[in-house]
Amino acid sequence: MSSAMDTVRLGFIGGCHIAGYLVENSTSFVEHLDHYFSPCEIQKRPYIKIEKLPKLIRPITTVWADVVFLQLGNFEFSASWKQILETTVGIPALLRPDISRRQQSAGSLSSASAGNCAVSTSSVSDSRTQQQAGLEDSVSERLNGMKVALGSLLYVVTWFLWPRYRQPLDALNQLIARSPQSTFVCMTPFPCLSRTHNVLRKVGGWIMKNRLTAQPNLQWVDTHELLGGKAGLFTDGVHLNAEGHKVLADHLWEVCRMRHEVVPALRTGF
Repeated sequence: MSSAMDTVRLGFIGGCHIAGYLVENSTSFVEHLDHYFSPCEIQKRPYIKIEKLPKLIRPITTVWADVVFLQLGNFEFSASWKQILETTVGIPALLRPDISRRQQSAGSLSSASAGNCAVSTSSVSDSRTQQQAGLEDSVSERLNGMKVALGSLLYVVTWFLWPRYRQPLDALNQLIARSPQSTFVCMTPFPCLSRTHNVLRKVGGWIMKNRLTAQPNLQWVDTHELLGGKAGLFTDGVHLNAEGHKVLADHLWEVCRMRHEVVPALRTGF
């Protein structure tokens, strides 16, 4: 740990996990790192979308923190058609009412079906053949495959070619280059328990890694390798629970320990 003379400054930029969404504040990965690095100063900027980075970064000449943790991309890279369209071609406003009505309708049908099942479960089971079930699974798998293929194509094309999406990561590249005294720890978009979501979030991580220039003070953390497929680390299949936050914090702490020579305030503290 650092001595009292070596207070470490930590910065956190990113999504809802930085705010400790769906967990007790004391169990978030930010609070764990606060304890591990103690004494330290912390600044948090949660609920930040990637496209908002230039506005956040523009007034900053160099970063004030010794270590900056970047938790970006969970909002942008998703298997929801609404999210895919919003974070690529930018036309969800025309589709939202339609999508919303379809989702409500689907919800009503599901509720009605659930009610019918409660009344006549045996008759439904008898009438549904294994062949029909297999056909439905096959159709669902093909639709998910189409979503992954089209979503991946849209993400790659827009995030590499469209200035609206190039500018935020270009701005982050410049900030990292201007702040050699700081270490930036960039996490890939977090995994979840949906295979389709996971594929597109891995695509998002690949895009970010290829759009951010490799620099001595930039460290990558593959959260899919760390957290992926572990149902016990999630509250709702999408957000980490207290145990997931602890696993993440422990790994980030070790990453910083291995790279402490880059951070002047940590050189004598470990």
